[in-house]
Amino acid sequence: MSRSTIGSLKERVTPGNPLGMIALFVFLIETVATVSLHAVADQPYAAVLVWFIVAFPSVIALLFFVLLWFKREALYAPMDFPDVQTFKELILKKVERIEVKQDVARIDSDTTLDDVYRTVDRLLELDDPWSAISVGRAFLKENQYDKSIKVFEHLKGKIRKSDEAYYKLVANIAYAQIGLPAYADAIKNLLEVKTLKRGAYFGPWHSLALAYAYFKDGKTSDYQQWLDYTRDNGGDELDTDFFVGLYPEIEKDILTLSGKNRRIG
Repeated sequence: MSRSTIGSLKERVTPGNPLGMIALFVFLIETVATVSLHAVADQPYAAVLVWFIVAFPSVIALLFFVLLWFKREALYAPMDFPDVQTFKELILKKVERIEVKQDVARIDSDTTLDDVYRTVDRLLELDDPWSAISVGRAFLKENQYDKSIKVFEHLKGKIRKSDEAYYKLVANIAYAQIGLPAYADAIKNLLEVKTLKRGAYFGPWHSLALAYAYFKDGKTSDYQQWLDYTRDNGGDELDTDFFVGLYPEIEKDILTLSGKNRRIG
């Protein structure tokens, strides 16, 4: 057999990308397991091996589709890209995303808004609005409501309403407005969350925040309406201890929502 023939055969057998390696790995495992089954057919643990042979490819297929949905570029080798430049741009984008997230980690209460804006703008350029919103949330958690709302408002002009992250942005603007306090504006924004995707994003934590905003705004009937809404639409899933800490004035009503303490949102 000539060297060229051996080289050609090697190229066909050896996986050229991660997808090929996964296929080869599954093939080898299934082959070994099937051959082993013949040897242990009379053993009591043969049923376990049969279940493994059946379940293993199913689990691999599930993980494959998860990877395909969230990280499809990891399935390709550099030579699978149409040109070298495309691969370089992908790698550089990943490196840049890491660098920006390192900048996010360095943001604190002393960071100027101009520096914060530059960081969140870079995150948006990298198509990562969720991380950009988390920058504003960091200030929100520190009760720096003025600074957080400025970051959120800056993002609001840049994130499209069609983007799934938009609802998160509007809700966090409302939370900051409750902290300021600016209850009427908070109510307006929480009601906007209710309208997005026909209420698909509107959870019990949103309706409880809306009820609290109405309570602080002195609108008792609206407060009771949204408190009842929360009770009827997932209030039993709320972490009551967490929300009592946020809205201590309505502690008694929050404690009636549920006896569970499972944190969500």
